Amino acid sequence: MKHHLAKKIYKIHGFCFECTVDMEAKLRYAGLYEQYEKQMMQGNMEAWATGLEQWVHDQLEESMTFVTEEGDVEDWNGNLTKQKQELTKSMNEYLKHLREHLQ
Repeated sequence: MKHHLAKKIYKIHGFCFECTVDMEAKLRYAGLYEQYEKQMMQGNMEAWATGLEQWVHDQLEESMTFVTEEGDVEDWNGNLTKQKQELTKSMNEYLKHLREHLQ
């Protein structure tokens, strides 16, 4: 692996940069490159959407309690149930829209 992108390409495709270039050239020659490119982009977008969904759920489940210098425990969650419901609804609508366009 002599090319400076070899490590990054190897993580994505499982083989070296030069082999990736050769494979993509063969796909172009066979007329299958557009389909391959679309699959790669959809896979990236699906992974991004899944990561976003997980991040939002983690943020919603995070506890907002703190201990002050005096030793008192403060609960900063308050009444956030409405905001959490709105955020969850918005996220689900966005991800539904995104996944519809991926198909």
